[in-house]
Amino acid sequence: MTKSLKITFITAEFNKDLTEKMMKDSEQHFLENGFTHLQFQYLTVPGALELPLAAKWAIESGADTVLCFGVVIRGETTHYDEVCRGCTYGLQLLMQTTGVPVIMGVLTTENKAQAIARIDGTKGKKGLYCAKAALSLLSLKNRLCPDKNLSHS
Repeated sequence: MTKSLKITFITAEFNKDLTEKMMKDSEQHFLENGFTHLQFQYLTVPGALELPLAAKWAIESGADTVLCFGVVIRGETTHYDEVCRGCTYGLQLLMQTTGVPVIMGVLTTENKAQAIARIDGTKGKKGLYCAKAALSLLSLKNRLCPDKNLSHS
């Protein structure tokens, strides 16, 4: 199963230093579990709200799982709430309608320090968690639906 899977990583450009760190941690876990760079597709979008559409296109192009990375930090307006709600709903709906694991590696924090702590290991390693979640769902799908082709190849 591992060698034929296509993994797509999508990172938001907004808070790029943080989103790229999560993606790199996730990518490293896949590599440590027998995947190769040839199986990876890398996409970027402007911000978290654009993640669901890019994930949809990645699935349409054959991705077996999509890991989406964003960081939304509360500001002075309600824009934060709308971005968080829209991104969460879009990714959840996409996963449910396609049956493809779409992993929400989107941190929603009050400040940058909280986001960093959830990436660097102080209060979690979100990128690693996302890779583990994707692998867990792929394994579950393979076990429950063995007749379904997981590789699109």
